[in-house]
Amino acid sequence: MKDWIINLLALQTADLRTKKMHSRLREIPKEKQEITNSLSSEKDKVESAKEKLLEIEKEIRKIESKVDGAREKIKSFQSKSAMVKKNEEYKALLSEIETCKVTIGGFENKQIELLDKLEENKKTLNKAQNAYEHMSTEADENIEELDELAESLKTEIDKMLSARKMLIKKVEPSTFSMYSRLIKKSGEPLSRIHNNTCGNCHLKLTPQTLNDAKKGMISTCDSCGHLIYFADE
Repeated sequence: MKDWIINLLALQTADLRTKKMHSRLREIPKEKQEITNSLSSEKDKVESAKEKLLEIEKEIRKIESKVDGAREKIKSFQSKSAMVKKNEEYKALLSEIETCKVTIGGFENKQIELLDKLEENKKTLNKAQNAYEHMSTEADENIEELDELAESLKTEIDKMLSARKMLIKKVEPSTFSMYSRLIKKSGEPLSRIHNNTCGNCHLKLTPQTLNDAKKGMISTCDSCGHLIYFADE
């Protein structure tokens, strides 16, 4: 294998690795944001459960207040019944007392339903809080790992860029110029020939191009323009 191929492959390996690291580095902020968003969503569930609990507790207090009010009415009617002399008035007061008792019974049934609902929502809140605490711990660990990865990638990229300067010196300026244009595109700037086809676009190469490549000459694909080479068997 010609020196120009060996040297360019070394540069390409370094550059493609650096591109991958840059790509991975760009993904990290998005991943951190996704973690933060998921945690925020879990926190919203906790807050929602708390609000629901407060609503139920408020409703229970309203029922209790209504029950107390109805009981006060019963006491008032009972006091009046002891003083009335007419049978009709006495019966009317007894009817009012019975109505209040029925009303209290309805309130108490509603109160029991709300107390059951309260216990159920307490369990929901507890479950949401536990899930949030677990996710919060996990999120902190994951974000810390991503921060460490980011620093590691930056350090590695700096090393690769430093090494790249030495690799560039081993490549002919004209070849490097072609390579620099191609490295900005997708795929490998210097692609291996497979079964007489370009390793980048996978299209068949002309006999002249294949002949030049076999001689180790700097050659490019007839279709995509990428540099091509034959690897030693």
